[in-house]
Amino acid sequence: MVIDNSKKLKTADEEQIGTGGVFSIEKLQEVQDELEKVNEQASEEVLEIEQKYNEIRRPVYEKRNELIKSIPDFWVTAFLSHPALGELLNVEDQKIFKYLDSLDVEDFKDVTSGYSLTFVSSLFLKTLLRTGTLEDCTKYASTAYIISQCLQQVAADFLLFFNLQIFKPNPYFEDTKLVKTYTFLDEGSTKITGTAIKWKEGMGAAYGGNPEMKGNKRPASEDSFFSWFSETQLKDIADGLSDEVGEIIKEDLWPNPLKYFNNEADEEDSDGDEDTYQDDEDEEDNNDDDDEEDEDDG
Repeated sequence: MVIDNSKKLKTADEEQIGTGGVFSIEKLQEVQDELEKVNEQASEEVLEIEQKYNEIRRPVYEKRNELIKSIPDFWVTAFLSHPALGELLNVEDQKIFKYLDSLDVEDFKDVTSGYSLTFVSSLFLKTLLRTGTLEDCTKYASTAYIISQCLQQVAADFLLFFNLQIFKPNPYFEDTKLVKTYTFLDEGSTKITGTAIKWKEGMGAAYGGNPEMKGNKRPASEDSFFSWFSETQLKDIADGLSDEVGEIIKEDLWPNPLKYFNNEADEEDSDGDEDTYQDDEDEEDNNDDDDEEDEDDG
């Protein structure tokens, strides 16, 4: 005969706390359930507020992007100044990034479904804006104008755009757009799809993307930002994990890229180091004073 220890333990607990205690616990559970409902409602309302202000921020971001376009090498400088993103760009990546003049992060209404990162050629965008249909928009969603026509068609949390400058031909790859999409699945995993970059002859992240490098040889140990961008055609990431690069761009770089362009982040770190150094000095001075007092007392 198998003894149900859990039931026995539960009975013992009930006997220990008494009938009144059991009643209180049941009521406590009811209150806890009520609190959970309030928390769920709060989460829904917070999401609505976030969606509202995403729409309000949109034209301000667009105004900022227009100003950034007039600043040479803004995004490559901001990337290189970022403590995490700067390490992802090797020398050849930096040359490619010099062809990029616009970056955009687009939050969709359903901010819980995922996001995609898109690199698009400015020349291609102008053609699409002139001739594109709704089907084209869905396929090549790449600007605020196009996205406004396609919000119900594209399942993503945000889009990230790097637009190639029209006055500087791109000697590296054939693609008019490069997309990396993150979709948050119901079971808690993340589905990642990415564009396999069509490098021009002699180009490629695996070879450094250097048109002047004879033999196109490059140490395999040198990682490339573009390898990261296209390395996952289809990949599931387990619950609790994420693509840190996409999150860093969206949550850290995008809100205030000027901070990194101006190297203000380094200055903040330096200020913090100076404060720590000053605190250490003050502590040492206090210790010296204490030692002198001890000697005088002796």
